[in-house]
Amino acid sequence: MKRAAVIGLALLAGCATQTQTGVLPVGPNMYTIGNEDYWSYTGTSARAKALKEGAEFCAKQGKRFVLNNSRTTNYAGPAAWGGGVGSVSAAEIVFSCE
Repeated sequence: MKRAAVIGLALLAGCATQTQTGVLPVGPNMYTIGNEDYWSYTGTSARAKALKEGAEFCAKQGKRFVLNNSRTTNYAGPAAWGGGVGSVSAAEIVFSCE
């Protein structure tokens, strides 16, 4: 019984609620951030977190955050419901610092 409880806790601890790429350069003064949120049905919370991280990244450089493009994906449900494998809400932003 104790062993099953320990295994269950280990599995729960390993389940991520959010995945984030961090700031990745994609060109001269052009960056991207990808973010997934497993507990939200829309990509808005994932987008908000990515926007906040981008703004903080630019602020550390003493520059202003400028959003160039963004894309969100809403939760589509598990494969059994036609959502495909790993269907989660997600967002990706592309930005620069000026």
